[in-house]
Amino acid sequence: MTVKKNYSSVFWLNHYPRSIKGTIKTLKNAYPAQDVLCVCSRRDLDENRKKMGWEYEKITGVDFVYLQEKCNSQELVEEILRKNGNAYHFLVGMRPIGVNHWILPKLWNRKDIKKIIIAERPTAWPWIRGIFSFLRYLLLSRKINTARGSKPLILAMGKLGVQAYHRTGFRNVFPFLYHKSDDSDFLTHTPDSASTNCENTRFVYVGQFNKRKGVDILKKSFCDQKEKRWSLDLVGANGNLTGEMKEWAQTDSRVRFLGAWKSEEVESRLKDYDVCIVPSRYDGWGMVVTEAISSGTGVITTNRTGSRDLVDASEAGIVVKSGSVSELSRAIKNVLESPGLTMEWKNKLSSYREKLSDASISSYTIALLDWYFFKKKSLPVPQCPWLNEN
Repeated sequence: MTVKKNYSSVFWLNHYPRSIKGTIKTLKNAYPAQDVLCVCSRRDLDENRKKMGWEYEKITGVDFVYLQEKCNSQELVEEILRKNGNAYHFLVGMRPIGVNHWILPKLWNRKDIKKIIIAERPTAWPWIRGIFSFLRYLLLSRKINTARGSKPLILAMGKLGVQAYHRTGFRNVFPFLYHKSDDSDFLTHTPDSASTNCENTRFVYVGQFNKRKGVDILKKSFCDQKEKRWSLDLVGANGNLTGEMKEWAQTDSRVRFLGAWKSEEVESRLKDYDVCIVPSRYDGWGMVVTEAISSGTGVITTNRTGSRDLVDASEAGIVVKSGSVSELSRAIKNVLESPGLTMEWKNKLSSYREKLSDASISSYTIALLDWYFFKKKSLPVPQCPWLNEN
């Protein structure tokens, strides 16, 4: 491969960047005369992601390189850095395992490169892992803060991410979010008649079936509900509690196990529901909250989910304590006993969802890059539109 000169941005990734596709398109659209380069450690998506319907997509004006397929990977990395010193260089993940070997030693000590890290907060669940993670990030912050090269701009997932990185000593940390772009707004599908039965309050869970995602809490909370006028659809295809969820669906007529949806259809399909439930014990961000809010569907989630910011700001949902059956059960009961509440949420989202549009997020992203890298610090710090800080 012959590396082009003058990419506007270079993204260093482990695999295909579904969650930040919107950010990549933002950089392409902001600098239409320049392309964007994605350097991936590997081509294959994780098997769990494939089960969840993740797919590859060609993006106009975006080139892809897969380092594992190159016999001269190290030389290729050096050529990319040599020819694109003026580009924005994004590392997706605080310590992207796959690209760490090739890129980090060459990157951190460069004074002329504009570095941006997009990262979820350090994993804090289970608690023993959280302790080791906290210590590791303390050491990593020291390494980054004392590096001879230019200091990175850190885009942390949500307020929880910003707080976590500040606690571990990182500087230049600003709130961000995973941004897939607006493509799914234009997708259509045939509504499922069982899901659109207006006699029921329609709940949906979308994600993996494991303890971290809190599906055991979900099951116990719905088993507490004596009302018959609700339905719950379970969407997903992997996790060590998948069998238990399937069995539950077979024993309760109000619960259906639907398997996985294609990733690009999730937002469109969520429009059929009254409430999306995200009961995670821990989520660095929680993309399905973004998808639900963007679709106009209210959300019940936990205080340990990064994307709870969107529920707080929009006031279109309920945030409960992570791991609490009683709180989640009360939130569900509140919805069932409050006629009109879900429609109230939908009405609030009709205006709020514009804050999650491509145009809104792109304006914030470009303004923040300009403010940080081009010394426009005499201007106010750009504020996140989705946090209602404007």
